[in-house]
Amino acid sequence: MRQVEVWRTIVFGARRYARAFFGALVAGNLDLGRPGHAGILFKRSPAARDYTRYDLAIGDQQLPRMRKQAAVKVAIQELHRAGVSLAQIKSATQENRWVAVHPAAGQTVQDAFRREYPCRSPNHLSYDLGITEDGTTWVIPRFGGRHTEQILDGLARVAPPHTKLEWSPIDASPAGDE
Repeated sequence: MRQVEVWRTIVFGARRYARAFFGALVAGNLDLGRPGHAGILFKRSPAARDYTRYDLAIGDQQLPRMRKQAAVKVAIQELHRAGVSLAQIKSATQENRWVAVHPAAGQTVQDAFRREYPCRSPNHLSYDLGITEDGTTWVIPRFGGRHTEQILDGLARVAPPHTKLEWSPIDASPAGDE
């Protein structure tokens, strides 16, 4: 029996890239290891995806069902418009994930991010909903996943009485456009 050990550190930007890489590696080298065990590593369960949508009621405004990220973004926008401070919003939404950006005159938030953080990927940030206070634009990370309901609960707690935030999950079935 011959055994060879080879290694190279590879960092993937997203799980799907790792899955594609290792899937191609196994497919191209089916004689390596036991294919029955390799399938366990790369199996993607359709049930693992959460398609839950949310209905929001903010103040007297009833909003239609939205995907997770959209529901969180709309809730943040409306609460900030209603006078909730950025500090309160950040404390309710995983404060350590927010990124401070300082755009120069005429510079977009995305360009400022690339200038200030050249080693970080901007793909996980939502530039369409940056909140500016005291000359700093705080870029909002994409929210969702397992923390959506926790974040919506936190935002509901900081909502002022005149802008009460209520939410409810609608379904968990794929809509075909996810």
